Amino acid sequence: MARPVTRNHLGDLLRRQRLTSGLSGRSLAAAIGHSQSGVVRIEAGKAKISPELLQKWLQATGASQADRGQIESLFGELVKMEYGVRSAGATRGGRKGVLATLEGSASEICVWQFTSVPDLLQTGAYARSVLLMSAGDSDRDLDRQVAELISRQDILYTPGVVLKVVVSARVLGARFGNPYVMVDQLDRIASLVRRNRIDLSVLPSNVEVGANHGSAGGIYFGSHMSPGGLALSLGDRSPESDPSVVQRLKDDFTCYQRNSLRGERAITAVEDIARRLAVEVGPP
Repeated sequence: MARPVTRNHLGDLLRRQRLTSGLSGRSLAAAIGHSQSGVVRIEAGKAKISPELLQKWLQATGASQADRGQIESLFGELVKMEYGVRSAGATRGGRKGVLATLEGSASEICVWQFTSVPDLLQTGAYARSVLLMSAGDSDRDLDRQVAELISRQDILYTPGVVLKVVVSARVLGARFGNPYVMVDQLDRIASLVRRNRIDLSVLPSNVEVGANHGSAGGIYFGSHMSPGGLALSLGDRSPESDPSVVQRLKDDFTCYQRNSLRGERAITAVEDIARRLAVEVGPP
């Protein structure tokens, strides 16, 4: 059985890398703009190292491609493990806890969702309508789940956080329960875009998503995450840090954006759908 990754393992590799390069702790600290005591604590496994500082460390010590790959892989596994531990008790329902932890630590989030409006954009009424489609939930449980989702949306108003969203026009034109719920939902999305809270891409209904593309997922970037980011696809209960997997999802997201309506065209698409639905359902 494989031993769990710890900060001690990473610290030991970083110490060996420094010694191989011939740098003293003081020299390395000066080269990477960090304190000598901080270098000692990182090598002893008593302090975290950020992705940015890790890259400076590897560059200053002249790490080979093989050594760099080994250290970055270990760093990614450590981050992945720590997120799993931190999120385990965040909320009931492990995946939602992981999402809340990732969102709360990220400075940039890229999400796509093609079966419903993405969680972070949902109104309370829309969220409840979607949850009602899941059999067996009591009113009390539904209220709790909606409250948890709404609390995650604080990130929409957090300074410095960039949220990029891809949603299908087919989803925006669908109805969940009371038809006025969807009209209100569309109004909220348009408002968030106009206030620069989100960078929205609307994938036209005639653009098909390939078989290899997931129907929902997210990529998260932050100072305490793997250098290349972390990814979470539909059905996953822990974030993925493997660079090749994350890069594939980044490429998918870029492909979605490239084939979508963006900027004013995205806002116009949302508002046109809202007006059409409002005419169809008539006054409340």
